[in-house]
Amino acid sequence: MLPEIDVLLNDLEAYAARMFACLPATHSVLMGRFFRWHLAPLIRRILRGRTMTSGTFSARRSQLRLIADFLQWLDDNSLTIHTVDQPAIDRYASTNRVRQQISPFVTWAVKERIACDVRVTSVRHRSTEPHLSDGELAKTARHLFEMEALPLPTRLVTLFAVVFAQPIEASVALTRAQIHDTPERMSITFATTPVHVPDRLSELVREQLCALDARPTFHPNEVGWLFPGTMPNQHITASGVERIAAQNGFSLRRYRSSRLQHFAQSVPASVIADVVGVATNTAYRRSVDAGGVWRHYPSTRFGSELPGASGHT
Repeated sequence: MLPEIDVLLNDLEAYAARMFACLPATHSVLMGRFFRWHLAPLIRRILRGRTMTSGTFSARRSQLRLIADFLQWLDDNSLTIHTVDQPAIDRYASTNRVRQQISPFVTWAVKERIACDVRVTSVRHRSTEPHLSDGELAKTARHLFEMEALPLPTRLVTLFAVVFAQPIEASVALTRAQIHDTPERMSITFATTPVHVPDRLSELVREQLCALDARPTFHPNEVGWLFPGTMPNQHITASGVERIAAQNGFSLRRYRSSRLQHFAQSVPASVIADVVGVATNTAYRRSVDAGGVWRHYPSTRFGSELPGASGHT
């Protein structure tokens, strides 16, 4: 009888209202304005009609708390968002490690002419762990195909990271509508351009689809998740998949980073963005780091598949 809502998005809005009510008046007004006119619309644009995941809910809730802590720090140091200068911003960001969380708020305050021309300088952290070679990734893929004892959703999400450089959060949120299966071949639209799925991987995806069809009807999956969770109309969590994979010796984030590095060495950034789903700037930075060259851009762009995603995997 009740209209459908995004439960976690509603919970985030309720949490924000309760938190703002407990803040000093000036902080409450400022954060309410930021949340109502910037953060909430941004979240809705990113979701694009999908329901919020528990990971996104936790991240946004934490972000609001950290912004409130930042405003309190300003008060404690006889500063305000109107008077804060760049040295103070740098001092806070360097000692509290919250650059990503408070940067959108500071940028918004500057754009709205609430703050002076200050910014939170981003710092790129490079992993000290070496990337895996293409041969090592192929060996991992073969091992995953043989590990029938590993839960099928975990196997597939890990393989998507190994073969297609897919982040865990994107893989667990895949829907049946993104899978296009014909007698000739199967393709998956991770971003904008459909990607051909190798035969052995196609068999596992079809196995997962058959398992979905055999699920009891009292487990609703109205969204059509490829990996539905235990909660009605929610997909499995990225943290749960990553934990199971780690217990079996698989590092999904390392696989994804390694495969993305291989793509960046031979495929233009715009193609990576269209196929893999990363931001164009991220793909470009990866390309610069990898020293990729684009002399063969036309043939690569209109070729059949990305390196590492062939039917021989």
